[in-house]
Amino acid sequence: FTALWRAALQAADGLQLVELSPALAQVLAVKDTDEQASIKRAAIFSAELLTKHLLPKIETIIDEESKVSHEKLAEEAEEAFGDPKKIGLNLNKDLLEPCYTPIIQSGGTYNLKPSAFSNEQNLHGGTITCSVGARYKSYCSNVGRT
Repeated sequence: FTALWRAALQAADGLQLVELSPALAQVLAVKDTDEQASIKRAAIFSAELLTKHLLPKIETIIDEESKVSHEKLAEEAEEAFGDPKKIGLNLNKDLLEPCYTPIIQSGGTYNLKPSAFSNEQNLHGGTITCSVGARYKSYCSNVGRT
């Protein structure tokens, strides 16, 4: 691939090679304390949603041998974004949104790509994967648990 890429660059007229690292570092860098606080709030929400809401619900479903789909669990978890106080957090709900619909998978069928989604299969008591992503003031966090 690299050889083909270099050949394509050499064949193209008028292209100038520039160092991208400084610009990329600036885009990815945390710039101030307000941004750090927003990232922290997003991370706290993601972690609390997973540990205080989603995991206890999954444990109850397994203990009671209930039939609940991955999709239904994901929808219920996503509803917490509308009222963060339900999981004990005092965040402005207008600044909080999901990065993606929570992803819950079990039963031996797993897709670990970022484009994965919760399907209509019922939760299975074996290996379960959960991913939650929260965005607060446009700063995202992602938490996953197996």
